[in-house]
Amino acid sequence: MKVASVLLLLACSAFFFAASFVSADPSAVTAFADANWNCANAACTSKVAVGQGQPNYQCAEFVSRSLAAGGYIPGIGPHDSQNSYLNYKHNGVAYDLLWVSSKQGGPKGLEDLLKVLGWTTVPNNQVQAGYALMLVGAEGAFSHTAVGVANGLTDAHNVAHLRAPTSVYLGINLIYKPPN
Repeated sequence: MKVASVLLLLACSAFFFAASFVSADPSAVTAFADANWNCANAACTSKVAVGQGQPNYQCAEFVSRSLAAGGYIPGIGPHDSQNSYLNYKHNGVAYDLLWVSSKQGGPKGLEDLLKVLGWTTVPNNQVQAGYALMLVGAEGAFSHTAVGVANGLTDAHNVAHLRAPTSVYLGINLIYKPPN
């Protein structure tokens, strides 16, 4: 009986772990990003033109919300409060999903969470829908991020970009793809 209980527990655990990634959908990432690329704030109560700034809805929050819309960030939705993204916890560890990466100093950010969730890097020419790009920004390496929305194309915030090629960025640090 104990062996059967352990096997049942293992089977259920494997199912729920696999199910958490089965629901992930890169087309939902693209749909959210394409609908919100020019929003001036997370509620999208106003919009900006291509190339304009978005100081109230910056890059890491935009990419985090896009990935959440696709089911890639467990336990949080794309329309949850900004505070939920600021104080996100996974397995008891705090992450600031309004921040790109601890590599730029500061708290653990989006990149740190993606690595813990099993995301892996790909070559710089392999951007696809649902991928996350860690970029060189105005403040140096790992200070900007964008989300892949199609083969070779991204949406981004801080300076509003819709379906922009990776060539518009100062430089690519790393590109992450979700776990299979």
